[in-house]
Amino acid sequence: MHFTSQLGKIINHKYRLIEVLGEGGWGVTYLAEDIQNHQKLALKVLALKGLKDWKQISRVIY
Repeated sequence: MHFTSQLGKIINHKYRLIEVLGEGGWGVTYLAEDIQNHQKLALKVLALKGLKDWKQISRVIY
């Protein structure tokens, strides 16, 4: 997946993805902006696709 193709996308009706800050085995971290108060923040989007079972997934999202 090309993470830069997600730039400009709105996540959860709240955050706009601005720039890729980094990427790794767990996903990608973006510079994002809260579209209501214009505050900038780091937002990590997890790549759960490679996880094999609910036990692994629960370790990531808990």
